Amino acid sequence: MNVLNLFNKYRILFSPLRKPWQLPQKTSKSYRSSQKTGLTGCENSKNQFSTKNKIRTERNGSYFVIKNEIKKNRIMSYFLGTTIKGKSFDEVVETVKSELEKEGFGIPSEVNMQQTFKMKLDVDFRKYLILGACNPKFAYKAVQSEKNLGVLLPCNVILQENDNGETEVAAVNPLTSMAAVDNDVVQEVAGEIKSRLEKVIQSL
Repeated sequence: MNVLNLFNKYRILFSPLRKPWQLPQKTSKSYRSSQKTGLTGCENSKNQFSTKNKIRTERNGSYFVIKNEIKKNRIMSYFLGTTIKGKSFDEVVETVKSELEKEGFGIPSEVNMQQTFKMKLDVDFRKYLILGACNPKFAYKAVQSEKNLGVLLPCNVILQENDNGETEVAAVNPLTSMAAVDNDVVQEVAGEIKSRLEKVIQSL
């Protein structure tokens, strides 16, 4: 091979209009797939999130809660929520407590964040109440199966008053908070508790 042929073969590498890192590269299957689905990186990885996952939108009160219903490797909201109009904050608190009781929940803890921030920090804050909801039957079953699960208990339900006077209610999504617990019994309990908390939210 003479010098001219060698130069013609590799001249593209020395072209001022095209640098080596600008050369066309083979497009990977995962990248082509991401162009079709709009997902990139780990979002499009088979080991992370399937592009077949369907996100369901529910309307609760005046606001939307978006969550994924796939059992494994899912992306979903960490809470279930709704907004209540036409009732005072205290009225909503009593309603929430009543509906939790219907689903078998007690409230072993109650934290008034407005009072706490005023007392500890001397700052004014909106009405914000955290109810620690616990279903003894399912809590016992879960802790019997996973001894350290108590770090994730109880299941918090919050109520906060917005600037427009409406009250927002949100409950933790146990399937999200307990997603890292590799225990079938715990996941079964989490699914049951999620279902019961959804009923509470939907009844408001």
